[in-house]
Amino acid sequence: YKTKYALALAFTTETLERDPYNVWKNPGAKMRDAHMKAMSGLYSGFWNLGTTSLTTPDGQPLFSSTHIIQNGTFSNLIASSAALSALALEQGVQDIRQQPDWFGDPVFFTGSMALVVPPALEMLANRIVRSTQLAQTNDNDPNYVASTVDRVIVDPWITSTTGWGLVPVAGTDNPLKRMTERAPRVDENVAYMNDSHVYTSTSIFTLFAETPYNVGYSAGA
Repeated sequence: YKTKYALALAFTTETLERDPYNVWKNPGAKMRDAHMKAMSGLYSGFWNLGTTSLTTPDGQPLFSSTHIIQNGTFSNLIASSAALSALALEQGVQDIRQQPDWFGDPVFFTGSMALVVPPALEMLANRIVRSTQLAQTNDNDPNYVASTVDRVIVDPWITSTTGWGLVPVAGTDNPLKRMTERAPRVDENVAYMNDSHVYTSTSIFTLFAETPYNVGYSAGA
C-alpha cells in the first residue's frame, strides 16, 4: 500500500526577517534534508517490522518460518537465530541457498550478498567479512564466506542491537523494494491572511517485499 510522508514548517515574516544568525536561512533545503533522513529511517522497516507487520504476498511476515509454497512451507529465518559470527554467517548463506520457490524447486541464489547490521555489530561484522582466514580454527581455515558476503551495511535505524540479516547486493535479485511515486518535493506558500511562510515537503512511496526468497534474518539471540 502507498504511504504519503509529509513535513511542514511555518514562519511569520518577522521571524525570517529578524534572523541575525541565519538559523532559518534556506528553510526549504533544510526541509529536504530532514525528509531524506526520515526516508532512510523508514526503509529500516524491513528489519524493524519484518517479523511482525510487514508481510509478503503469501500473507506471512517478511521473515517467517511458515512461508507458504505449493506443497508446504519454508523458513527464511536463519537457523537457531544465532548470534553473529563467522560460522553463523556461513549458516545464513547455506540457508538462503536452500530456499525453495513457490513450486518447491531450489531458487539457489549464487550472487554476492550484503550483511545488514545495527551499529552495535558494525565492528564484529567488518572483522568477519574482511578476514581472509577463519578465526578460532586450528589450521586457520580460509574464510570462504567472505567471498560471498562481500560488504557490510550499517543501518543506524535498526532497533535491535543483536539482529542481523542478509540481502543480495544486486537490486534485481533483492526482493526488498521501495517504489517511489513522488520524490521528496518542497513547496513554499505565503499565507497572506496571517503574513506567514509555510514550507511543506512531501513524498509518496511504497515499501514492499516481492518474495520471501533470497533474504535471511537472525534475531541474534
